[in-house]
Amino acid sequence: MRAQRQGAPERRIGRYEIFGELASGGMGAVHFGRIVGDAGFARVVAIKRLHPQYSREASFVEMFVDEARLAAQIHHPNVIATLDAVAEDGELLLVMEYVAGASLASLLRTYLPRGARVPPKIALRLASDVLYGLHAAHTATNEDGAPLQIVHRDVSPQNILVGSDGLARILDFGIAKAANRLHATTGDQIKGKLAYMAPEQLLDGEVGPQTDVYAASVVLWECLTGERLFAASNSGAMMAKVLEAPVLGPRSRVPEIDEGLDALVLRGLARDPAARFQTAREMANALETHGPVALASEVAEWVEEVAAGQLAERAERLATATATAVTRETPKPLRDPPVELAAPSPVASPPRAKWPLRLAVVVALLVGLAVAGARLMPRSTPIAAPSSSVAAVAPAASPAVSLPERASSSAPAPSAPAPASARAPATRLKPAKRSCDPPYIEDATGIRVVKPECL
Repeated sequence: MRAQRQGAPERRIGRYEIFGELASGGMGAVHFGRIVGDAGFARVVAIKRLHPQYSREASFVEMFVDEARLAAQIHHPNVIATLDAVAEDGELLLVMEYVAGASLASLLRTYLPRGARVPPKIALRLASDVLYGLHAAHTATNEDGAPLQIVHRDVSPQNILVGSDGLARILDFGIAKAANRLHATTGDQIKGKLAYMAPEQLLDGEVGPQTDVYAASVVLWECLTGERLFAASNSGAMMAKVLEAPVLGPRSRVPEIDEGLDALVLRGLARDPAARFQTAREMANALETHGPVALASEVAEWVEEVAAGQLAERAERLATATATAVTRETPKPLRDPPVELAAPSPVASPPRAKWPLRLAVVVALLVGLAVAGARLMPRSTPIAAPSSSVAAVAPAASPAVSLPERASSSAPAPSAPAPASARAPATRLKPAKRSCDPPYIEDATGIRVVKPECL
């Protein structure tokens, strides 16, 4: 059973909890989210949720799935990472990493006073970050190493997130097009925001890396000037301006901008794709070479200064959405370790089992010493009698001594050899004195007994 929690999710699909909305776009809304796993695992994420009206259209569903497949192949610090795509319970979810920060659109339009401009070195850092992220997309490959030829086609301030860590990241490759897409976008479906679309994209729909370079240059122009490059009341007028209106450099609006930077921006805005930077990385390198370019820490300070209110409000919403009032029931995996820790305790019993064994050994030694002492004591009393000493040292010689005595009692005639027989034990006494090496003998039980004459 799960306990009630403060800020309960709006919905749970699989292992994903969906909370309040962060932003909304043409295809779907981005929500706070959380991945929930076993053993208390949880991670905050951003979840893009397709709008209900689009989820019922097969073409949009296919495009959304293609977005996930393509975006998952791009790995770069300046690209919002795609973590998962879920199609379940009639919903389509794109799970992305959550980055604390604000969109460049909100920084430019909402939180900057009218007419204010982004500091030039901050603008150069933001533009170069975006260009490096785009280059990663343009050069991405599939698992076999084949180029995907991804083009974003919708680079705009709304799709650039400036993090509290000072990094700008490009997001939402939802309308990107790759040469090997399973389902190509319908030709007459013009994607993207007109004010940031390159002329070739409007005319014939042909796109390439230079198309994204153009859009990034429009964003840089607006950051440096604090104005819109193209402004019109309707789509027709906007297209006319993009295709025909003279394009002046940012220096025309801000004289403080030097001619070198002005020329770089105008090259990126050239109507002829061949006249632009041929790769996004080429333009990023040119901007950094011109400089000065802000450090990430300086960008982070600028974001905190400009969007402090938004960041604080979002952090509070996130904390409320994901706070847990009552701890969940302990997951089963967490109940197993105590059993495993208690199981090894019987292993400690063998050391205790050694004490009876040691006690038995000590008792056996004491008994052995007692037996040895008992055997030594009776033999030690008649030490003064030489005949007893001979019997103790060489018990096998005593029958040789007694047999002649029995013979002499029955037949006196052979009594003459008796003295020789009696002298035989005396001759054996001499080796006995030399038998203290070793000074003991072993009895039948294997116990060593000290020879009396060696004491």
